[in-house]
Amino acid sequence: MDSLVGEAVSSGTSLVEITGGEPFVQPELPALCQKLLDRGKTVLIETSGGFSVPSGLNRQCRLIVDLKPPGSGMEAWMKAENFAELGGEDEIKAVLAGRDDFDWSVQKLEEWGVWGRVPVTFSPVFGECDPRELARWVLDSGLPIRIQVQLHKILFDPQLRGV
Repeated sequence: MDSLVGEAVSSGTSLVEITGGEPFVQPELPALCQKLLDRGKTVLIETSGGFSVPSGLNRQCRLIVDLKPPGSGMEAWMKAENFAELGGEDEIKAVLAGRDDFDWSVQKLEEWGVWGRVPVTFSPVFGECDPRELARWVLDSGLPIRIQVQLHKILFDPQLRGV
């Protein structure tokens, strides 16, 4: 852990994002985050949304939580209580396979009282959901939704993993 903190400090960056695998299953996460915060770092934690926020996690850490719509096949793994804990510095992101995922996501986020409280970003599944259609749905909804394409699928071979 100390070597990770040392690397973050020596890098000169003010922002540290913890992701990959699932950070919430790492028992050392709260301690690592606290050490980074103590050294003046802004800490982002990107999570699948399938595990509860660890007790003892300093909420100065900003959470980026995946919303898993039915098209993901992971809907049953989501912890709805995570969305209730989110605040203005946190974010929600979802990758949508089509209109059904869009409608489901909008309804769930309404149900959880997210709109206007937490920034939301939707991305189209590469090759399945047309980004132009997603943009039209967002505009028609009038909701504060950001759109992001899966840039790694555009810049690199879409079949590659780990890029």
